[in-house]
Amino acid sequence: MKKEDEVYILILTLIKCFLVLIIFGMLLPEMIDKITTYFTLKAKLNSDSDFVYNIISSKETIVKFIYFFRLSIR
Repeated sequence: MKKEDEVYILILTLIKCFLVLIIFGMLLPEMIDKITTYFTLKAKLNSDSDFVYNIISSKETIVKFIYFFRLSIR
């Protein structure tokens, strides 16, 4: 391989790694945080979802999770 090809491959690999870090380090946690917040605030009690509601109804735990999740992002 020529040196120019190796430099091109190196730059391309660095750009890919940088994009993966941005997606998994910044965008994905924000999306998970927004989805968790949305479902927590919009939770309704249905007759078929007593078990799931009992897990989600402890909003103190969910709020702590969201708080620590946001702290870990920053």
